[in-house]
Amino acid sequence: MEITGIILAGGKAGRMGGIDKALITVKGKTIIERTVETLRDVVDDIIVVSGNDYDFKGINVTIVRDIEKDKGPIMGIYSGLIASKTEWNFVCGCDMPYLNSSIILTLIENIRESEAVVPVADGRKEPLCALYSKRLIEKLQGAIGENILKVSDFLSKVNVEYVSDDLIRKTNLEYNPFFNINYATDIRD
Repeated sequence: MEITGIILAGGKAGRMGGIDKALITVKGKTIIERTVETLRDVVDDIIVVSGNDYDFKGINVTIVRDIEKDKGPIMGIYSGLIASKTEWNFVCGCDMPYLNSSIILTLIENIRESEAVVPVADGRKEPLCALYSKRLIEKLQGAIGENILKVSDFLSKVNVEYVSDDLIRKTNLEYNPFFNINYATDIRD
């Protein structure tokens, strides 16, 4: 099965004081470089959905812009799915420095008849580290038109396969792959 990786890099960096999270260095590499390397192990193509003017030079990926500005991650998912050529797509934020390919493979193994596959870690759903089917494009368009902009609100209206804590824990990772950087104080190199 072919899978496209879609990295959401469209944030305004407001909580980071204007610093683009994708360009923060963790363990000697920018988060976007780390994410692209992780995705290359398990996906066939990589798309970065960006809301800013930075073109991520030197990283061999397809760059697309949000179709509409200021609609949040749901617009990034929608824009990425439209640009994708594959049925299934792994979507993640650009602010997850410890993303691990084993999490992605666990999600892929759990594709059923659903429209999305979302991990649950410590009882918390992780919709920005999940698989989405292109079959959701029309539903996403409708949700955005109705101003339903929270991904969790959208997911409550579609067929989702939730991957349990137990399966996620079996990946036995050194770092929390769902950790995301929101503030400058979150940066640990």
